[in-house]
Amino acid sequence: MYKKLLLTVFLTTALLGKEVDDFLLKAQAEVFPRIILLDTDIEKKLVDNKVLLLIAHHDDEELGRYTKELIKTKAFKKMTGLDIEVKTVSIKDISTDMDATAIYLVSSGRNVHKEVVDFAQKKGIISFSYVLDNLNSGLFISLAIENRSKIYINYNTAEQHQINMVDEISAVTVPFNYRP
Repeated sequence: MYKKLLLTVFLTTALLGKEVDDFLLKAQAEVFPRIILLDTDIEKKLVDNKVLLLIAHHDDEELGRYTKELIKTKAFKKMTGLDIEVKTVSIKDISTDMDATAIYLVSSGRNVHKEVVDFAQKKGIISFSYVLDNLNSGLFISLAIENRSKIYINYNTAEQHQINMVDEISAVTVPFNYRP
């Protein structure tokens, strides 16, 4: 227990030095797995009868592992009845040979790698972004904390990637408009 607490404090301090907002990251790790369930074609995208969430990072294994630890797999199973497996992958190692139900780009930079967008499009899966402005590049969903929490969704990406979400998602999301 003490080791986990110490590791969490160490990683939080290290991550904050890399311009990652720990509170935002925790909020996204709580919300994004649940959004996956709003995909009307979720059954077709399960890998070995479970949700497989890839956490893509830009050669920052610490950030990938930390984000993976934030995703509460036991709570997800209890809430949904589905298992969730979370794997980390460096952006440079993404390949269309990989399987995934969804992909989450955790990078504090604003440069989305084409590999992530292409991967999500070819697989027809939901793509999440830590950085809101990355929706400009073709990622699908981001959560921002402004005056209050808002979930932004890029409906153009949904159409291009052929992602079908439940109709009720429009009641809890804000359409993302291109930002130069």
